[in-house]
Amino acid sequence: QHSKRKYIIRKREKYQTQIQDAEKLKGAHIEIFDNGTQAWEHMKVMDCIIKWVENGTKPKIDHLVSRLNGSMDTIGEPFKTDLGKERFYVSKETTFDSEAQAKWLENEKLRKARLKDEKQRLKQAEREARRRREAREKERDAFDDAREKAVEKAREHAEVEANKVARMKATKTEIAETVKSIYHELRVGITGEAQKVSMSQARREAERRWKMQYVKERVEETEAIWTAASEQRILEEKNKEIKEAEERAKKETEGRIAMELAQEKDRAAIRERTSNLKSQIRIKDFHKAVNKAPMCEHMRVRHWGDCYGKGLRCLDCGLELTKSESKQEMGIGSGEDIDLVNDVNAHRANESSFRFKDGAHLRRVENERLRLEKERREMKLQQNVFYDFEDQMAIYEFDRRHKIYFKEKGVVRQGVQWTEGELADLKEQQLLKIQELDPLDQIQAKRDLELFYASFRPPTFRAEGIKRQAAFHDLLTTISRINSYRQRIRELKDYRVEIVAERGSRIMQLQYLHIQVFKLEVNLRQIGQDLQDAASRIQIREDTRITWQKVVEILKVAQHDKKMTDLARVGVEGSCQEAEDVVRDLADQVRAILRHRMKEERKTRALEERAKRARKKANELKETLKETQNMIDLMHYRVRGQLIPTRFGARRVLFYREVDKMLCVDLPLGGTTEEPAMKARLYVPIHESMDLERGWQQSNIVAMEREDDYCKAYYKKERQMMMDERYQFALEDRAMRELDELRRGLAREETLLYDNVVLAVANARQFIKTRDGKKEIRKRIEEALVREERNRHLSVLQWTGIGKKPRPLKDYERVLFRMRMKRPLKKAFIIEMAKQSEGETLSALSAERAKKATAQTFEFVMNEYIREFMADLAGETIEAGMNSKDRAEANTGIIFQNPPHMQYDIYCVLRKWWMTKKADLKKMLETWGVRSAQDAERLEQAKREQAELEMDIERREREAKERARQNEMCHCMAKEEAFNRRFYREELKQTLGERRLMVAEEQHMKIFLKEEQIEKEAAASKYNVYESADAANGPSAKEMRRAELKKSGAERNKMRKEIEQMKYEDELAGAIRAAEKKAEQIEQLKAEMDLWGGAEDLDNLDDVDDAEINSDISSEESDDSQEAEEDKQARLKEDEQRKLLLTTEEEISDDRIRRKKERAKRRRAKKKRIAEARREAAERKDAEEWERALQEAMVKHASREMEWMEEEEEAKEVEKELFTHQTNCNKLKLYGQSKGKEELRMKAVAKKKRQHSDQCVEANDKAEAWRKRCQYVETKRHKNYEFMCEQTTFMDTDAITKFHQRWNTNMLHKKLHNLYFRTLAIIIANKAEIVAGERRMMRVQELLLNNEVDTKTKVKNMEDLWRNHNRESLMRLYRSGLGEKIFQKSRKKMLTLVFQGWVRYWLWHKGHKEAFELKFTMIKQELDLKRLYPETRDELERREYGVTKNGKDKVPTVRKTILQKHKARPIQCRYCQEFYVEEHNNNVACAYHPGEYRVSCPKTCPGFSDPKMVTTKCMSHRCKRWTCCDVRDEGVFGRNGCEMRAHMPPPMGDPDYSEKVRKINAADKKVIDRLDSELEAVRGQNHILEAFKIKSDQLKEIADDLIEERKVVKRYEKLKFV
Repeated sequence: QHSKRKYIIRKREKYQTQIQDAEKLKGAHIEIFDNGTQAWEHMKVMDCIIKWVENGTKPKIDHLVSRLNGSMDTIGEPFKTDLGKERFYVSKETTFDSEAQAKWLENEKLRKARLKDEKQRLKQAEREARRRREAREKERDAFDDAREKAVEKAREHAEVEANKVARMKATKTEIAETVKSIYHELRVGITGEAQKVSMSQARREAERRWKMQYVKERVEETEAIWTAASEQRILEEKNKEIKEAEERAKKETEGRIAMELAQEKDRAAIRERTSNLKSQIRIKDFHKAVNKAPMCEHMRVRHWGDCYGKGLRCLDCGLELTKSESKQEMGIGSGEDIDLVNDVNAHRANESSFRFKDGAHLRRVENERLRLEKERREMKLQQNVFYDFEDQMAIYEFDRRHKIYFKEKGVVRQGVQWTEGELADLKEQQLLKIQELDPLDQIQAKRDLELFYASFRPPTFRAEGIKRQAAFHDLLTTISRINSYRQRIRELKDYRVEIVAERGSRIMQLQYLHIQVFKLEVNLRQIGQDLQDAASRIQIREDTRITWQKVVEILKVAQHDKKMTDLARVGVEGSCQEAEDVVRDLADQVRAILRHRMKEERKTRALEERAKRARKKANELKETLKETQNMIDLMHYRVRGQLIPTRFGARRVLFYREVDKMLCVDLPLGGTTEEPAMKARLYVPIHESMDLERGWQQSNIVAMEREDDYCKAYYKKERQMMMDERYQFALEDRAMRELDELRRGLAREETLLYDNVVLAVANARQFIKTRDGKKEIRKRIEEALVREERNRHLSVLQWTGIGKKPRPLKDYERVLFRMRMKRPLKKAFIIEMAKQSEGETLSALSAERAKKATAQTFEFVMNEYIREFMADLAGETIEAGMNSKDRAEANTGIIFQNPPHMQYDIYCVLRKWWMTKKADLKKMLETWGVRSAQDAERLEQAKREQAELEMDIERREREAKERARQNEMCHCMAKEEAFNRRFYREELKQTLGERRLMVAEEQHMKIFLKEEQIEKEAAASKYNVYESADAANGPSAKEMRRAELKKSGAERNKMRKEIEQMKYEDELAGAIRAAEKKAEQIEQLKAEMDLWGGAEDLDNLDDVDDAEINSDISSEESDDSQEAEEDKQARLKEDEQRKLLLTTEEEISDDRIRRKKERAKRRRAKKKRIAEARREAAERKDAEEWERALQEAMVKHASREMEWMEEEEEAKEVEKELFTHQTNCNKLKLYGQSKGKEELRMKAVAKKKRQHSDQCVEANDKAEAWRKRCQYVETKRHKNYEFMCEQTTFMDTDAITKFHQRWNTNMLHKKLHNLYFRTLAIIIANKAEIVAGERRMMRVQELLLNNEVDTKTKVKNMEDLWRNHNRESLMRLYRSGLGEKIFQKSRKKMLTLVFQGWVRYWLWHKGHKEAFELKFTMIKQELDLKRLYPETRDELERREYGVTKNGKDKVPTVRKTILQKHKARPIQCRYCQEFYVEEHNNNVACAYHPGEYRVSCPKTCPGFSDPKMVTTKCMSHRCKRWTCCDVRDEGVFGRNGCEMRAHMPPPMGDPDYSEKVRKINAADKKVIDRLDSELEAVRGQNHILEAFKIKSDQLKEIADDLIEERKVVKRYEKLKFV
């Protein structure tokens, strides 16, 4: 029980923290999320109920809660719930601050008053700006009118002056020079239609053009003067505005400085008052009022030091105060409580989540904060606003959008959202980089790094100041944007006033134009009627004429058609007959081809059967050849003493048993290999040893083949690399030579260019000294003087009265100007000559480079041609070799099909080898045939001798065996008698048992008969209820079934017992057969042991059993009888002598035993001699048998190989013939198909020609009928035309002269036509002006609408900005301050949304955390794989970085490719307008709504799918929402969508990328154009034609040589060898 109690206590201690947290919720107000209503409910925790479950080791915590209403009263009965399974949070109570609300209202009134004053000021400024703008417009209009008048006056003056100047001689000469060109222009029609003009007309035209040009130049000069004046006026206005702006800025600066001085004066007064107060206030015994520190303040300290260290220690408490002390490291000063400091830091970090023990603890912490922070703390407590952003909102949002980029660059700001792990990794990376620096640089770098990390983690108060400053900057940004909106709105209102004024003037203009257009349209309608009447008369006459002309043309066409049809019939019938004859000939050819193809196919089928039989026979002989080869290989394993492989290692062969193909090998057991502890023998199938060795050989062959393949591949790769390196060396050598040549050429060109330029400068200087040079310089000076005078004249005309008035050049100024310009013009002339020389030199060098490029191009083309020619020559050589090989195969009958591309010389080598092998096999068979007859005779003689020796040995063995058999028979008879006695005893027992069973069976029969009698009596009773058809005659069907079941059960038991007995008998029979087989095998083994191992066994026999020694005397006599006579006599004599020496019975007994041992020894020696004789005979027999078998196997193998070669030749010959016939069949098939297609085509042609002939005949008949019809219609139409001419010649009208008058119809039509279109042109001009005015009105109206829309948009945006500003201000309020401004329902709603956002953030954070864990796991696994498998690591590093680290920490720098840079660029999605990178794009990157945003009910409402189901209840939830997910927020670009998809790039593509492509294309086009121009220059020099002629002659010589060589080859083919 004690251990159980301790176990329960230990288990419960784990949940104490959870229980304490649950009990703290007693009396707390909480918000619980209801999943049913999807809303938060306000509740109060009444009690905490704890129940221990699972044997008292686990608590089940339930809380008793009750719902609360808005008045914080309970609703309903309390209920229990498990808060651990619910979503809830503890709500914080807040109070409403009425003072802050009143203060806010007062500030709001002041803000509105200031806003009203600002609006009035803006309106006044707008009126002033409008007044200034109207004045500027009036001034601009007056300036434009004066400009037009001045230009018109200048044009008139220029025309007068042009008439005067045109009469001057110089002018006439200038005009005469252009007469001829103008004459040709007018005749050719360059400037208009070609005209026939005379020279006088051309002269007048030239004079007119000269005057126009003169007037145009003077007008342009006047316009230039006025343009310069206009620009000067605009510049003055601009300067004036700038001056006014500077004055305003100066006034504002003076005001600001005055305000700052006043503020500084106030601050100085405050400082003076403060200092006076400090000097006046003195408190006596102030230290007594100061609270003492809770800990020792370490006021009395002393330094200490010894041999091992030094430091600073407090004398009161003995605490160490050096820097290494823990408190000092934590930043805690003297006399401070560590726990209180930690609590203050925790409270300062997060005041709302600070966990205090009790109220006193909380008050202590707050008082300590108030003591430390002083006014800062009081100000914070008074404020109801908090700041949470260290940067402006724009910067924060920008950092969030680009946080990945900033993290890559190492930028640390709040918006980048660095995690602790990421910061630690960044710091480690920077520390690693610092370690690579010099030691001195590392110290400064580490200090800078620490300062850097300290900068973005400022202390609490500094962080608050930073956040407050960021909020202030946001406020300034908002106010500046609002002011910008207001300024833009003022500008839009001023522009609207201007547009309204313009609309009034346009309306008056349009009214006048509409009246004029109406009058002209009435007149035009009358003219149009008469014009239409005249046109209709002319049209009728023209129509009749055209009709008659058409009929005439049709008649001509009909006559032409008749002629063409007559010509078309010529030769058509003959062509049709020829096509039909060709069709018949092709049909005969196709039938002949089909007959020949059928014959070839029958031959092919016969050859296929023959080839199958030949190949089958050859394969069978090949298998037999393998068997004979195996027989020859097996002879190696039958040699005595041969080492062969076994499963137990290499062992030596003792002998071979032919009967079952077994080998007997020695198997030493124990000891060493030379002296084993025991010798054994192992019987192994001979094929097993051969299979083991062949398997080993095959594995070695495979390994060697693999090694050969690797070596070949290695050598091939090495050879290829060597060739590539040589090729690269050659290319590099050639490139270096070209580079050297290029460098020398560039140096030469630079030298040449420099020499030419220097020479040109020298020539220019020499030229200047000559008379012509001086004349050229004077000419240039005069031209410069003329330009200077023109500029002076222009400046005089453009002078506006500001500054010094310019004046024309005087004579002395002209002289000074000529002297001043002489030197610069000489210098300019020298530079011009140098540039000209430089250009000519560059042109010559370019031509030289073009010639070199042409030569290189020609060389490249010729090399390619020679390469192709050599390839064709090699192909022809290979084809000739294959043809020679085919002819040789046809002559010899020896065929080698593989490889198909075999050449003639290789075929000759293989054919020689084949024929040599056949000759060797024939020779070997003849030799072995003679040798086999001699060997057979010797073998017969040896067999007879061996038979005699074996008969003698067998006789002796039979005698010994007979004696042993008799003894064994007596022993067996005794055993048999004992066995019979046991058998009779068991038989008697079995008989008695059967009798007892018969008695029991008899009793069972009697009982059965009695029961049967009872059943018969029951069947005869009237109470019989049996179901049988004849109930009175026997038992029922059920009884019969029961009897049958019993009988079948008995039968099954009987059969089971019999089967068991049969199995037992089979087992006994198997055991008997196994025993007999075992006895036979033992006998055979014993015989083999006697034959092959008797001598060794007899050597091991040292003692003889006493029973054998005391055996019968007859065996001794038999042994003695076989001994040699002399040895026997000597032994008997020795025995007699020994008997005479024996005296006692003991000596006689020992002598008897000795004699028996000697007799046993003689027996063993005898057996050993017999065994050795038999072994030698067996070995000789086996050797002879082995030689005989080897010779038979080799003969058989040679004969089979000979047969196989014959059959293989026949099979290959048949297969080649089959291949030839199959090829012929395919050719015939293709040829027949082509002929069949040709026949069908010719049939179609013939058919078309026949149809064409029939059509020609039919067309000729139709053409004749049509010609007669057209002749009749032409006569009729001619009479109609003459009648119409008489009726439409004249017409009466009053449209021109306003009274009726007869006119010629054609003349009237021309007059009316001119009048009509003149009136129409006036109407069109007026309407065009009306349209232009209306379009301008539409544009004005559009501008008004746009102005109104822009104004409303700006006002709305300004209101939204102000609303957002107010909202952000409210969002920065604490919950206490926020509760003072909104109702409880709105607060509850906002808290609901905030909590939902927190849940989304938590899920987002959880997803990121899980993704990080997954990524960390993958990276760890990748690192483990890299560590375990370096080759995988190298491959991954190469894939990631482009190179391998090779075990180093630093990755080698690899330049990014263009594709990598292209993929890394940011792209803006066309849907969501967010930026992304192609590597990060996936199917869930871009959110969107598949539905539409419209007014709709939610999906749960029936009105969602059927608008007819909408009711009045839908008013509460029917609003704008997304139909796909019921989200009410419209979102921006669908970023809050419920579906995901991949980002899409902009439809117009990347502008930077397009611009780069455009630049590259432009550069390529420039290069191509330059190359084309150079190529045209090269082509013009005709080098290619000359080179082509030379190369053509060379190729012709090569072709002639080839023709001669081929003739020699053909002569070789026709040679006949004898």
